[in-house]
Amino acid sequence: MKTMRCTASVLGMFMAASSAFADLAPRFDESLGFSVLGVTPAGLLVDNAGTSFNCGVDEVSERVLALSHCQAILGPMAAAAAAAAEENWLMEQEGVADLLGELPDQVFAGAIRAVMARSGCVLDGTNEEALRAWFLPAMGVQLGLQSPFSEDVLDALDDRVGDGAEILLETGEVVLNVDDTIATLVNCTQ
Repeated sequence: MKTMRCTASVLGMFMAASSAFADLAPRFDESLGFSVLGVTPAGLLVDNAGTSFNCGVDEVSERVLALSHCQAILGPMAAAAAAAAEENWLMEQEGVADLLGELPDQVFAGAIRAVMARSGCVLDGTNEEALRAWFLPAMGVQLGLQSPFSEDVLDALDDRVGDGAEILLETGEVVLNVDDTIATLVNCTQ
């Protein structure tokens, strides 16, 4: 029990640190409106809520363009602070990945059960890449981690999902179809 309390407090510390990184890096927020300030070789220079962004432009149709890949343009001090925060975030993500390796298998079984129940009780593994891109972040959120997740954390989650899934398969809580591509949570109500 003492180990679980320690694990919970360390997870809480990582969650707080991860949110600090997100606060330092300005993000383009379309709901706040924007103004085009000029044209750059890479796209458009755009003002969004007082922050300048260099945005790419994608053609949606003949008459519609969409901003994409907007990067904040920061002054030297703000850029240094954001770079330091990102470096700290990456180190903290490594710690989270290590910590995930220490959690009991039952924690992952419970998280899988909860994610499956919220997503219609069925997981379709026909497209493994698409499933991984959706399922692993959902598992991280279910475990109380704060996104965005580094590849280290996603890989650690990927490594541990099998341990939790094995428990659910052994207890009969999850069954697989004949091709082992569709997993169904038994006795699941949506």
